Amino acid sequence: MPSFKLFYLFVLLLTALSIQPLFAVPMDHEINFNVIGQIARDYQVGSLTIEVTTNKRIVHLRGVAYTNENASKLVQIAASTAGVNDVDTSQLTLEYGKAPASSSILIGKILGKYIRYDLCEKDRCKIKVVITRNIVFLSGVLRSPIEAQKAVCLTSSVKGVHEIVAKFKIAVPYRPRFSASVFHPIRCIWC
Repeated sequence: MPSFKLFYLFVLLLTALSIQPLFAVPMDHEINFNVIGQIARDYQVGSLTIEVTTNKRIVHLRGVAYTNENASKLVQIAASTAGVNDVDTSQLTLEYGKAPASSSILIGKILGKYIRYDLCEKDRCKIKVVITRNIVFLSGVLRSPIEAQKAVCLTSSVKGVHEIVAKFKIAVPYRPRFSASVFHPIRCIWC
């Protein structure tokens, strides 16, 4: 009988050690590993030599991107990774030593948030993001007004976004399953 108790305690100890918190925040090295892996697997930027470091959940990208689209894709990949608070591109340059356009960096951060919160897929997005004169224009065809609210809310949570103009179309007739008094359109629960 004592061996059964010992076995039971051993199983209990192994179970306790293997349980992780439900909403565990990734550590810096885990974020770094995930970003490097996603960049290596991507067909657009996988061939670039980019150094990725993470400090206090801020991803720092260093290296040369050939185009603004490549820089935007790198930022999008980093921003879509779970646990990332911000992406630093101060050490990221274009082919001839220029800094990437701030609008393409901002678009990458916005699309990265959309991917992280399941508003877009990795390679295609139903929301078009255009930045003109520091104004973010959002357009597209969405399934519900809640998706539109989520898109505006996530966009407003990105550092550097000051003004948003959103023009969405709803694809199917939307019938809410809750009363209007319960729904609060101004509150942002995704940010």
